Amino acid sequence: MKYIAYDPTNPGDNITGYYDPELHAPPAIPASSIEVTDSVWLDCINNAGYRRIDPVTKTVTSYTPPGPDDWQIVAAAESLIDSLCDAAYTASVSRTARYERKLDEAIRYRAADYPHPVAETDYPYLVRESIYRTESKHALADIIIARAEAFNNIGSAAEAARAELPAAIAAASSPAAKQAAADTIVDRIRTLDTTMEQ
Repeated sequence: MKYIAYDPTNPGDNITGYYDPELHAPPAIPASSIEVTDSVWLDCINNAGYRRIDPVTKTVTSYTPPGPDDWQIVAAAESLIDSLCDAAYTASVSRTARYERKLDEAIRYRAADYPHPVAETDYPYLVRESIYRTESKHALADIIIARAEAFNNIGSAAEAARAELPAAIAAASSPAAKQAAADTIVDRIRTLDTTMEQ
């Protein structure tokens, strides 16, 4: 036989210690302990956090700990969304300025119906990049514009997801369902094109 100590005032996981009389002298075993078989003692150790002592019947019962609060699930999901957006684009002043100039050139080039030949003074980024990227200026302009649109889509989807999270999680009936709702929303961001090479 062995002993499990517990806190009778704790409504949750109230087990506070495990005692073996071969290792602990009787004064070391707290008064608020129950005597259990070796198999029950081991079961409680192996399932720590999922067993408790019923203070009325003084027996071991199963216990399901509460899941995270809704705000914790929302915060974790928002953090994942931020990470996915950061992976899509790492902002810096020079990178943003350079990309805006490239995008401006691409839009002007497309609006001019992809003229050929072009002067480097009119479209310096397109001309230089088309040489080392081995893509035509036409293809490069389309790629730059498509990436800008994809990036804007990611930003819009991220904001929509952040707005949707609290209500979707609050409407779910169990901790597992709440987490599943958050995962579904985050996965929609994951599936977007996050290749934002500059």
